[in-house]
Amino acid sequence: MATLKSTTVVSTYIVKAKEAAVKTEAATVKTEAAAVKTEATTTLASTAAYKTAELRRVINESAVIYDNMDLEKEGLSEKAFEYAWRGYHNLLKKGTIRKKSVLSICDFSQSSRSRRMYVIDVRHQRLLYRTYVAHGQGSGEEFAETFSNEPESFKSSLGFYVTQATYYGHNGLSLRLNGVDSGYNDQALKRRSFCTDLPM
Repeated sequence: MATLKSTTVVSTYIVKAKEAAVKTEAATVKTEAAAVKTEATTTLASTAAYKTAELRRVINESAVIYDNMDLEKEGLSEKAFEYAWRGYHNLLKKGTIRKKSVLSICDFSQSSRSRRMYVIDVRHQRLLYRTYVAHGQGSGEEFAETFSNEPESFKSSLGFYVTQATYYGHNGLSLRLNGVDSGYNDQALKRRSFCTDLPM
């Protein structure tokens, strides 16, 4: 009888000890999970802070270059240049651009009668030249008012393009354009968008 009682006490103690161990383990798991969550939150916060700081740096850089090149005098709006510079920076990060020294900006807020295409030497921060650029016949007359990514719309597409190989077509020497903004101009190659030198 004494032995049975003693065994029961020991068994109860072991069960309680195991329950305590399970609780401790569960608490440890919860603590570790909380630590992981905190670390993830900290990482996200750090990433967001880095992206914000990087964006601020790129915008400040664009403002300095805009002023140094006196692009306001050339008719290019500061906002158009800032968007172009931010896009150029993003494409560089992605490794999308092979020829990094030239940035071309088409400012469709201007009249098609204006020389609204700006070709910029990024390395030396100088304007190589300005020239005329047409928009799709479906986009408007003097001003481009509507845009589309759809084939057969005969409209220009907004967004960033990376130039492809040159070829000789019915307009003479032409340059293929590859749209890199999903949903905005990624149908450019299918739509056979190109850049060519036509007499005005």
